[in-house]
Amino acid sequence: MKTGKGKCNKCVARYEEKIENAFARLGSFLSKHPKKIMACCVLVNMLLAIGFINIEFQNDIEILYIPQNSKSLVDRNKIESLYSDPTGNNFAPYQLTRIGSFGDILIISKDSLNIMEQEYIEEINSIDSYIRNKIVVHASGESFRYQDICAVTSIGCGVVGDILLSPEFQTDVVAGNVTYPYYDEVSLTSLLANPISQNGFLKHSTGVRLRYYLRQNTTAAQEISKRWEKAFVESLKILNTNLTSIAFSHSDSLNSELDKITESASIFFAITMVLMVVYASFSTAPFNCNNVANRMNLGFAGILAAILAIASSFGLVMACGVKFTTVVGVVPFLVTGIGIDDMFILLSGMADAPPLSKATIEERMAFMLKKSGIAITITSLTDLLAFIIGATSVFVSIKIFCIYTAVALLHCYLNQLFFLCPAIAINEKRTDQKRHFCCCTLKVKSVDNYQEESKSRCFIHCFAGHRPKSRRDVESPMEKYPKRLMYFILRRNVGKAGVIVIFLAYITSSIYGTIHLGRGLEIHNLVSKESYYYKYGVWDETYFTSEPTLAVCIENQMQYHSLATQSHISSLMLLIKQDENIDDDFEINWLSSYKMSSFYNNETEHAFIDGLKFFLRSTEGEYFSNDIVFQETSDFILSSTFYLKTTRLKTSQEQGDFMLRIRQIKKQSAIPCILYSPIFVFGEQYIQILSTTLQTVGIALAAILFVKFLFMPNILIVVVVALTLLSILVGLFGFMHFWDLSLNSVTMIHLVMSVGFSVDFSVHICHAFMSVKENNREYVLKKSIDVTGGPIFNAAFSSMIGIAILAISDNYVLLCFGKVMFLVLSLGLLHACLFLPLLLYFLMPCFPKYETSIEPEKVKAELHYLETFTIYDPKLFKDESCSSTLE
Repeated sequence: MKTGKGKCNKCVARYEEKIENAFARLGSFLSKHPKKIMACCVLVNMLLAIGFINIEFQNDIEILYIPQNSKSLVDRNKIESLYSDPTGNNFAPYQLTRIGSFGDILIISKDSLNIMEQEYIEEINSIDSYIRNKIVVHASGESFRYQDICAVTSIGCGVVGDILLSPEFQTDVVAGNVTYPYYDEVSLTSLLANPISQNGFLKHSTGVRLRYYLRQNTTAAQEISKRWEKAFVESLKILNTNLTSIAFSHSDSLNSELDKITESASIFFAITMVLMVVYASFSTAPFNCNNVANRMNLGFAGILAAILAIASSFGLVMACGVKFTTVVGVVPFLVTGIGIDDMFILLSGMADAPPLSKATIEERMAFMLKKSGIAITITSLTDLLAFIIGATSVFVSIKIFCIYTAVALLHCYLNQLFFLCPAIAINEKRTDQKRHFCCCTLKVKSVDNYQEESKSRCFIHCFAGHRPKSRRDVESPMEKYPKRLMYFILRRNVGKAGVIVIFLAYITSSIYGTIHLGRGLEIHNLVSKESYYYKYGVWDETYFTSEPTLAVCIENQMQYHSLATQSHISSLMLLIKQDENIDDDFEINWLSSYKMSSFYNNETEHAFIDGLKFFLRSTEGEYFSNDIVFQETSDFILSSTFYLKTTRLKTSQEQGDFMLRIRQIKKQSAIPCILYSPIFVFGEQYIQILSTTLQTVGIALAAILFVKFLFMPNILIVVVVALTLLSILVGLFGFMHFWDLSLNSVTMIHLVMSVGFSVDFSVHICHAFMSVKENNREYVLKKSIDVTGGPIFNAAFSSMIGIAILAISDNYVLLCFGKVMFLVLSLGLLHACLFLPLLLYFLMPCFPKYETSIEPEKVKAELHYLETFTIYDPKLFKDESCSSTLE
């Protein structure tokens, strides 16, 4: 067994060596032609960025956030293929399969007072008159008011809430004689704000809703209706009221408001870039008098590599015809963070290379990519795979986001290799020639030489320098302090015990939060809080109920004269009415009305249909004319629809649960039917989001672990990374609950993102741990922290600084991204810096044994470097070389 295990370890070692040597050869090649490679890289990026001229926007909520080819969309398409558009000259709101075209206004009394007073009634009438008569649009040389383009019912324009404007109702309101919940057979529950009734009479209400439907039966009518909708909003923005406040929207308000969000994302990205550039510069500067070893310019180069990747990838994707949407606005934040992470890993690899006094630039570049190339390749490939898998999602918003991000990550990785690495080679040449990091043409001298020339301390600090002899000469305080703190905690038993206690508390709270995580998306949260639509959405949710109709559509030809068929229909309606969210007192049933009329005849199907036609032409039956579809020869009924009304459906969770119950009823039905409500379209998100998220995340996780195994073929390490990822994901789900986030198609994007991104830090520490070929677990722990502690902390902290600006955003997409990204970074940092190193430390005996290649004295010296942690160490800010003679 030992022999077999030894052979396996040797095979793994040879496999790892081949991969490392491939990156080493790439490093050698890059060091020979850095300027040409950089120029070609910049040129290619700029050419690809030209694709921006092909930018197209997609902000249709239904397309973006509703699962494509879902059952609700299929059912809706079936109904619309059978029935004509109900927004023409025989309009009935309950027949709408979509939201339709309308202007909607909510009128609420100031200070939440009762509107059942004459002065409030007069102001409501005044607002209605303003909408009908003062809002005018022009087309083809004609002027159009509401009555000219309204959807027409049998009694006039289709205004939902017109009962509230009738003189009879208003007289009864003032007198306190309005019956509730029905008045003159019209339901008032969804028309009044916070209604209070007593003994069947309305006693109190703080507001009303009026919805003005528009005609959509011709292309010309659609165009004029769109103009009127825009005029509706603009006119109400300047309307002054005395006793009431108003909120308003139209059918396309959400889409039009989403178009305005991209600009705010651009502003936040610009601020983020400034913050990240400042931090990258600060964290790569050693803050000593060594102006040769200063790597500040490489901080700029790392940021520039990410920016070029964003520009070129967006240009390429847009050139391929993929539309741009709001959620893509967070891609630059993500890609920049990953780019900075790779930059710090590459710089750490170079800092660990043999000094220039012992190795050439080519050898140092080969060493850097040999050690760090695999690390950034693993993280880039895993991130890329996560988003490629996410691009298969049934949610178009997620698909678009993942396409943009996957291409951007690929370009970012290539730019790290062919832009940043050549920049590092050029910086090495400058360092070898002892040139100033800022004034590259200026050769500098050592401290002793300038002191002999009697230069001032300020001059020496600004211009003195020498070639770095170890990583300590180039590391900044932000790289030295974090890893000292990490090792200070993990090397002591008290620290280890504390880390274990923290992990147990973390995982317990995470599981609790995951169990209680809500689902669904409040649509108005997608727009800015300054938007008129946001105010409308909040008021609609706070003051009014949602009670859409439920269509019971018999989709196949039936023998309606048959008592058996009529019994099946009646049984189905009764079964649906037993649901807690169905109004027992509301039903639009052409069959029941026909049976009670004098035209009813069920002797044969032919007699039944003849009598039905006479009934539909009569005054009592014309109301149902759109509810029945006859076959072209009128020999039989092709389809018919009955309607019920829902109650108390406010949240997406309630709507989704209701939809699932209704679908169970359909399965029990003895006749083929479609049970459909407009809310089902958005309810699909609620019922599919969890399964889709788990499926996407699960597949991405498996793919990531496979890639991880290809580059680090150790089963135990793969298991450790898998457990780490699961722990981070549970933490994400759990702390989303504590941070008042729900699982929806927006946060799902961020969760898919987090699968790839959260593995980055863990891979770095695992790769560093496996790269140290020693059996001394204290030394392995120290060396792993020494190599990756600074880069991991700086990558996470720089990204945190960048997304911190999103805390002031009123854009839900950006705010969600900021919160989830902060959780990903903080949890990833916590695992990579404390939990994972401690786990690897305890598992050390389970890993392959290596022959010790480092002298005991050197091991002891290396361990001493991080054994003590102090809040302030002057040597971090004043290099030892400032007072010593250098080469």
